[in-house]
Amino acid sequence: KILDEHPGYAHLFAVYQGAPNFRALLLEAKRRGERVCIISESPCNMTPGVKGWLKEYLYLPFVLPMKIKRVVEAAECVFNLSGDSSRELAAIGWPNEKIIPYGYFSPPIPESRLFERTSNADFHILVTGIMQWHRAPDTVMQALVLLKKWGVPFRATFTQKGPLYEGLKRTAIKNGVPVTFAGFLPMPELIHLYETCSVYVAAGRREPWGMRLNDALQCGAPLAVSRGMGGVQLVDEYACGVSFNAEDYVDLAHKLRRMIEDETFYLRCARNAFRAATKVAPDVKAKLLIKELAR
Repeated sequence: KILDEHPGYAHLFAVYQGAPNFRALLLEAKRRGERVCIISESPCNMTPGVKGWLKEYLYLPFVLPMKIKRVVEAAECVFNLSGDSSRELAAIGWPNEKIIPYGYFSPPIPESRLFERTSNADFHILVTGIMQWHRAPDTVMQALVLLKKWGVPFRATFTQKGPLYEGLKRTAIKNGVPVTFAGFLPMPELIHLYETCSVYVAAGRREPWGMRLNDALQCGAPLAVSRGMGGVQLVDEYACGVSFNAEDYVDLAHKLRRMIEDETFYLRCARNAFRAATKVAPDVKAKLLIKELAR
């Protein structure tokens, strides 16, 4: 019905990897002579254990490319919601010339406000999200243990709980890490943390993007982002914080230490974060998508 009612449109398909009905619809649109494009994440294996192994070494390199082969041939392009790395899409058959770097660009959380940080005193490290393997809060905790050992002053807040919660709490107590486990917070309290923290840390082992980065950045928070996340593009493009190697807690600790001890560097990151918030607004990034579609 949608195809019948919108002839001549560019049709953007956000689901195609695991949905045969949408793949069939895309191919039907192509058969009719319509323009078809994909807007989707790159494949990302966020599953630990045996299932993760099977996905990594069987499904992604062999099964998935066969499932989507005709879609790849039919689509004009794919807007990569996982940022500017084309490696994962190329691995499942997408030609580099069809891959357009993009990302996720959500609006600010309702009632949240944008603040520029003007000091790195009383340095407050914030980590949010369910405490699970692919988000790697354990990497952050190990980095905090190292900072404590070095005598670097800071305080930290972890929100929510999850499978890794008890282990993180034991590690914090054992090493005397100055961290608050705040649990699941009402939205106004979470917003306050985004608006006032010194840095927001996202340590994902493997995440297509990590939209909590956008929530923090829209409140002016400088970012510390793992290179296992597509959202590291925000740091690379806008210099609004630091990046570190996935699962490398030593690298993260050194990057946080620099932000804590080098005020000039920190304030530069904070200024860039404040400026970047408006540059990643949905209306701004939507214009880039429209520009690509109009080519």
